[in-house]
Amino acid sequence: MNTELTAPAPTKPRGFAGFSWPQLLGGVVAVGALVWGVWLTQEVDQLKARRTVSVSLSAMINDFVMAQARSGNSPEQVERETAHFMATLQGILKARAQAGETILVSEAVISESVPDITPQIRAKVGEAMVASASAPARPSSVIPAMPPAAQSAPALEQGNASANR
Repeated sequence: MNTELTAPAPTKPRGFAGFSWPQLLGGVVAVGALVWGVWLTQEVDQLKARRTVSVSLSAMINDFVMAQARSGNSPEQVERETAHFMATLQGILKARAQAGETILVSEAVISESVPDITPQIRAKVGEAMVASASAPARPSSVIPAMPPAAQSAPALEQGNASANR
């Protein structure tokens, strides 16, 4: 009886925790692809949530300039109120942009598929101007954010928009 002890066959060295290096590399790639897929899905969902709107800045600014021209205020007062109007307008538009809206200037919009939020912006700027003018630090005279003729402009703009369709 020949009882020779045979040595165990040499085994390949393993990489880590019983897995080979190619298996470990494949696992890292799979986890990386999963994380990238989750991130990409979130980015696409955020883009879907954005809304594109338009604002007629030239009409709003023109209405304000016309109201200032008729106000009879001193040039210094007109300059202060114009700077305040522009800062208020910029602040409101910036807040809406940060809330997820893409704001286009309506003069650059070719089709009518983008909703016009000019009346909403006009109302917010008017409210902000009246609120800041009634503060104790400012004089009690209030220059309207839009002249009385322009207050009916949203109805005219809507009428013109439906007539153009």
